Amino acid sequence: MFVDFFIKRPIFASVCAIVILLIRLISIPTLPIARFPEISPTQISVTSNYSKASAEVVKTLIEAVVLVVIVIFVFLQDWQTSLIPAFTIPLSLIGTFAFVKVFNLSINSLTLFGLTLASGMVVDDAIVVVEQISRFI
Repeated sequence: MFVDFFIKRPIFASVCAIVILLIRLISIPTLPIARFPEISPTQISVTSNYSKASAEVVKTLIEAVVLVVIVIFVFLQDWQTSLIPAFTIPLSLIGTFAFVKVFNLSINSLTLFGLTLASGMVVDDAIVVVEQISRFI
């Protein structure tokens, strides 16, 4: 019955909610906060160094670039046109790592996944440009 009253009169329910909110806001300065001690959470920092991780990343990166150039060569069937994406991939990687360095981001799995996607888009755009140029020549 009490709930039914508020359902049938939503304006009265809104006014009651605003009054309760104002009472709570007015009572904030009277809270005894000074009695309680200052509590700050403990901070934990975990760092680790992987001795062979950077060598593996560089090796994987070189393998990926070589595989991409081979795939582009297979699809375009011309070594001169495969040079364009071969030059754009390292340029996009340099730009991406400069962005990561400027904004102090970490190289984690998500960053590497984004880097893979960006490289794929660069290669795709390069292939489209080369196909359009060769169509009009």
